[in-house]
Amino acid sequence: MIRGVVVADRLRPRVFYMVHTATLAAVAALGEAFIPQAAIVQVDFRNATIGGYGATLTSGSGVVAPEFGIAFDDTGMPHISQTTLVGGSGSTLTLGNLVLQDVQFTPTIPQAATLPCQPRDANPLPLRSGMITWFDFECGEGTN
Repeated sequence: MIRGVVVADRLRPRVFYMVHTATLAAVAALGEAFIPQAAIVQVDFRNATIGGYGATLTSGSGVVAPEFGIAFDDTGMPHISQTTLVGGSGSTLTLGNLVLQDVQFTPTIPQAATLPCQPRDANPLPLRSGMITWFDFECGEGTN
């Protein structure tokens, strides 16, 4: 992992350069595939205890839509979804095959949520091929 730090805002952009083979297999089992020339985004809704969280990605040209999304249920099984699942193991959402550009991240928060989601990474972030762009929202009581 290569991490850059934006000190003034106490926010950190992060990018990962590898896609795990288990992720590739899970995507293939669902009938989807990552396109090598496209971008992959993972959004983590830290400390979220319910499902239904999502993210809207925008750029100067408007909404940037993924070709597909993946969320995991409480047994660790992947499902095609653009929101996190109730009882899911973790709060990470993977969005696949996005157009390469710089994007802003805005959380989609379920009605049952009792706390807002605050960004913890720099906004906007670049979407690039060959790596995963990761973005964190803090959706619970934690502050780190």
